[in-house]
Amino acid sequence: MVRRVIALLLLCGAATASAVSLKDLVARISASVIPASVLGGAVDLDGSTEYFSEGNSSLLNGATSMSLVVWCTYRPNMPDYAGLLVATGVKRNSLQACLGSDYRFTFYANSACATTPINSAKQSTWTNWFLVVGVYQMSNSIAIYQNTSMYERTTNLPPISDSGIFRVGYDDYATTRRWRGLVDDIAIYRNRALTSNEVVELYNGGIGKPVTSLSTGTNGLIRYWKFDDGLSNSSATQALDIVSGTYIRGTGIGSGDWTNGIVPQ
Repeated sequence: MVRRVIALLLLCGAATASAVSLKDLVARISASVIPASVLGGAVDLDGSTEYFSEGNSSLLNGATSMSLVVWCTYRPNMPDYAGLLVATGVKRNSLQACLGSDYRFTFYANSACATTPINSAKQSTWTNWFLVVGVYQMSNSIAIYQNTSMYERTTNLPPISDSGIFRVGYDDYATTRRWRGLVDDIAIYRNRALTSNEVVELYNGGIGKPVTSLSTGTNGLIRYWKFDDGLSNSSATQALDIVSGTYIRGTGIGSGDWTNGIVPQ
């Protein structure tokens, strides 16, 4: 046991070990032990000027179901209703964080802004990676998953229409609603409602089971941003969608915004 502790301290720099917090120590150990190629990449959004925009305003139009998938972390001082993955056309489809006094994840599906969303449970901590999944099934149900916990209610909404352009890290309903923290492995499924078992598979995959493994059906997975772009180019300004082969355009993204991705559970 002593040898293991010494080895871990050496990995982090024994001379400075006493000056770092336990959280930093664990992070450095993880980064040293787990290769970046295993972790993959992620992007670090500043909550001020940095976000991504997807140019297609009709990705989900006509769909009778959808699933939105995001891995994320949160930093303090983020504004209320900060956007994780948000499309604000006539109808809103979005994953956000309600940070007033509740500290919950929020999912709007095919609804006006005034419509009550489905919320996750109140958070006790925001220092970990979270898997957040929103699932909508027309005339059936709307559900949000926080890691593997599901919160659901029945609904009678029609097929999706006027979904608008998706943005990562920004809800353009208000200029202050920007994400402050890491985002990784974002996926959009059209006409595909992920099941509880599939969400558990994604979460328990350690670094996350690839969302492509769950791509089935007529449409299935239509967008998947892994945010690995900074691994080969630290000054990358865009993120590759591995489904279409096109890029999602970044605003304010560049050197210093790319880091290691999802930490294994």
